[in-house]
Order: sequence, then structure tokens, then C-alpha cells
Amino acid sequence: MSGTYYVTADQERGGAWTFGFEQVEWALLEAWPLARVSGPMTQAGACGLSVPVDGVEEPVELAYFAERRFFAFADQDPLEAPFRVVFTVLTALNLADPVVWTTAWDATPHRVDLSVGLPQLLRPFER
Repeated sequence: MSGTYYVTADQERGGAWTFGFEQVEWALLEAWPLARVSGPMTQAGACGLSVPVDGVEEPVELAYFAERRFFAFADQDPLEAPFRVVFTVLTALNLADPVVWTTAWDATPHRVDLSVGLPQLLRPFER
């Protein structure tokens, strides 16, 4: 299945991200010093993130929309890689905030518990 994935605060459970783009950039560069950040590039505050993840041939490309506070990325192989980037950044910024991910093709919300740790979080996305 191809399409777009979205990760955002779970507003139904009281999630509200209070961090801005600067904090996302800081957390990203702490984990991946060779990452590239550009933007904001649109009125929606889209910031491009290009992250060299170990074991992945090409840099992982995703976007953070600063105005509406969500991450978006295209379906890609390995799917675990962009989720690794997002969950690593979120863990560094706000471990207690409820998180949800969804897709463009079915919009079913999938709740995320960041407190279980990165290996457990990434298990469903390994292909």
C-alpha cells in the first residue's frame, strides 16, 4: 500500500504538542547530527527533514508541519525508518504526551505509547 503517514498528538486523549520547530530541529540533530533541516517552506509551516539512518541506503525524507504540529511522510521501505525518526524526536521532547498515527488511505487512528521504548514501538512497522 502506498500513501502518506501522519503522526500527531492524540487530541482525544488530551494530547497537545507545545514544542515548536526549534525543539524538533534540536532533538533531530541531537540524534542524527548529519540530518538536514529546511523550511518552513509553505504557509502551513512545512519543514523538510532529511535524515541519514543507519542501515538505510537513502536518507529518510519527512516533513514536520510547525503550524498544525504533525509529521508526515510517504510510505517507504523500510517503513520502520521514518517512524524511528519521529518516535526518537518525540521521546526526546515530550514522553508523557499521547500520540496517534494514521494514514491517508483509511484515517484509522493508531494510538502510540512512547513509554514502552523504541524497539517495542517499531516492531509493528518492520517488514
